[in-house]
Amino acid sequence: MTVRQIETLYDPGTTKVVEDGTIVNPPFFGVVDGFSMPYCGEPPRFDGLSGGQMVKKCAVGTFHQATPAMSLEQVTDKARHQIAVFHKSIQAETPDQMAGASFAVAKIADGVIDIFQGGDSLIIWISRDLQFHITENRFYPTEVTLRNMISQLMKRHNGDRTAMWREFLPFMREVRKTTINRKHAILNGQPEMMSLMQRIVIDHPENLALMIFLTDGFVPFSQIDGACPHRLANEVVKKYAVGGLAGVLKWTREVEAKEAETSHETFAEATALVVTFK
Repeated sequence: MTVRQIETLYDPGTTKVVEDGTIVNPPFFGVVDGFSMPYCGEPPRFDGLSGGQMVKKCAVGTFHQATPAMSLEQVTDKARHQIAVFHKSIQAETPDQMAGASFAVAKIADGVIDIFQGGDSLIIWISRDLQFHITENRFYPTEVTLRNMISQLMKRHNGDRTAMWREFLPFMREVRKTTINRKHAILNGQPEMMSLMQRIVIDHPENLALMIFLTDGFVPFSQIDGACPHRLANEVVKKYAVGGLAGVLKWTREVEAKEAETSHETFAEATALVVTFK
């Protein structure tokens, strides 16, 4: 496969801690969406970085140091190991104590494309005859539970996010402990991730036109249908065809603005990468 063009767009939204990352090291491409261990106020810092930033640094750094001869499995497991070393150094042993990341990565080689995905980052790939596919969001049921709780607490505390977070943290810790790398894959150093993450192989991808890599903040959560992810993919493809990545982000920000009163943040950090083929 010959790459014709690479396009990226990043918007921090209203976040105070930048934890997204982009991977562009041909034949490796992807996005990473880091998150810190549960906290209220300011996140714990490690050499000046939040936990989510440390995880992002390990993941993106490993992929940018990878050589074409390495498999996607080798690079991903090496990134996982680096994160495990970090967590061991701070004595974080369970998911509720750990930082982590959602991820959507690919190795684009001649004759085959390998895709790994975990958490709620996603990849949409589109063929020249306009057929499209999307990775499954296995984190969706858990995220619905978390967001419903946030919405209830925001209403209870009359939009006070600080009060919401104080009450929400114990619930979030328990959910992370019982779901991460048990029900869905997250890049946090745990070896169980390697067997839980979504793996897709695209054989003979010569008819492929482009691939869109997105962190969850680039698409409005309320528009995600866990039972039918193709609806979201269809909407993203339509918005991209008309306005590019900026058009997709504009749609997302418009939806977020309407839902801000019951959300944990006004505008999410958002990262996208598009790889177009000749």
